[in-house]
Amino acid sequence: MITTFYRLEADIVSAQFLTGHSVDHNRYLQIMKAPERAEREWSKYRQFLDSGVTGETQEKIQQQGERIEDLTRQLADAELRRTQTIELAQTLLSKVEAMEAKMKAHWGSK
Repeated sequence: MITTFYRLEADIVSAQFLTGHSVDHNRYLQIMKAPERAEREWSKYRQFLDSGVTGETQEKIQQQGERIEDLTRQLADAELRRTQTIELAQTLLSKVEAMEAKMKAHWGSK
């Protein structure tokens, strides 16, 4: 457990305290006077226990998730533009075909 605290870059004195080890009397009192510090250090370890990965790895996973969401949005936008381009091309083609038919009718009657 202490090794994991080291890997998580948690405060070692807090780690000793949280794992029930003896700590320097003065440091112990400092920890007791600042419960938010003990909670902050414990939260680092608790995140690891909950997920099995360090905070750094969790951050990378979150960044990758955000990147995937961004790429998914870009892909959806690209698909929409492709569909709109196809529809425009079909509209233009039908207009060109209509104009060709009119020209054939006009020139074919003379």
